[in-house]
Amino acid sequence: MKTPKKISYGQCSFERLRTENYVYVDKTRFIEMLENEPNSYHFLIRPRKFGKSLFLSTLRCYYDICYADKFDEYFGDLYIGKNPTQKRNSYLVIEFNFSGLDTSSVETFQDSFKKSIKNSIEFFLTEHKFILADYDENLKELRKCNNIHPLLSFAFNIISSFGRKAYITIDDYDQYVSNLIAGTEQNKELSRAFGIVRNFYEILKNYTADVIDTIFMTGVMPIVFDNLTSGFNITTNLSNDLRYNDIYGFTEEEVEFLIEECGIDRTKMTIDLKSLFSGYLFHQNAKNKLYNPSMVLYFLSKSSIADNEIEKIVDDNFIANFEIVKILLDKPENNNQLDKIFKSGTVPTIINKRFSIDDFWRLEFLSLLYYVGLVTFDDDNERGISYLKIPNDAIKLYLNRQKRKNIQK
Repeated sequence: MKTPKKISYGQCSFERLRTENYVYVDKTRFIEMLENEPNSYHFLIRPRKFGKSLFLSTLRCYYDICYADKFDEYFGDLYIGKNPTQKRNSYLVIEFNFSGLDTSSVETFQDSFKKSIKNSIEFFLTEHKFILADYDENLKELRKCNNIHPLLSFAFNIISSFGRKAYITIDDYDQYVSNLIAGTEQNKELSRAFGIVRNFYEILKNYTADVIDTIFMTGVMPIVFDNLTSGFNITTNLSNDLRYNDIYGFTEEEVEFLIEECGIDRTKMTIDLKSLFSGYLFHQNAKNKLYNPSMVLYFLSKSSIADNEIEKIVDDNFIANFEIVKILLDKPENNNQLDKIFKSGTVPTIINKRFSIDDFWRLEFLSLLYYVGLVTFDDDNERGISYLKIPNDAIKLYLNRQKRKNIQK
């Protein structure tokens, strides 16, 4: 009898999952698909807690040269290990993550944005200290840099001198934009501070000419690139591509794999996982309705939850992602739209493919609900018309709870 795998709730490090007996759902076939895309600069968003950070960690381990000697250990039994591409372990990978930036003022935002970039480059140097020459000297030089352009130039000059190309991943590219939702004057002022963000992306674009080979960006909402990242019009948005519906999230087959690998007795599970956590579609014609991975893994890690404790099935950390919606539900017109979904089950709509920074506090409510994961496409659509519905019972539970709070105000 094989040893059960550990449930990987809260883990977004591919290395840990592959070396510490955690269960891992194999999504590596998408690495091959992305590499075969005609464009090398990709943008693919999903709701929070949907497995995006883990996928970026997987990309780093697959493409960075410093993991070449770990390839068989990490990928040997996975799809990409059995079907490796020519570019495996051939890049120097730099990871940027813009979660947790301080948006309390223009000054603190700009400072934290620059600090985040500096920390990413310092981590890059440390990760590659045994590959790149003059680590100590480079670290001293890096710490003298305090602005975006010298920081990025410093990193890309090192990569160029090593004779390699850069692979760039960007996680949570949009998280700090959520603070604009409240629509206060302070937040409107903050939106004008995003020149530093535009500068970052303009510099990246310049280096695609000779140093950066690939960029993969992810987040939650489709902020207009020409607005937020002026001139950064090089990425292909794969978010609504039918082929990538399953890149994040779990299919029915993958949930059954999880249960089996973790040694969970399916016959003792009295709660219907499908009705609670599944139902997500990111293309109207997608075959597989997806489970939210964070919700499933949390529930499996708390599998002693009884039927009469149904309120506990949703992780508080997951609910915290919907603060942005709580603010907008204070507006009667938004509550009315939500009521229509509860009453009829579905509502016809056109999803906004781009949100503008300048009009962010006036964004289309149903589109926002779709991007944060509170509604999803209905697979029963008329030709040319998209319908949205609440994906599952767990989200209905949350929305009903929120509506009750609004009524009590």
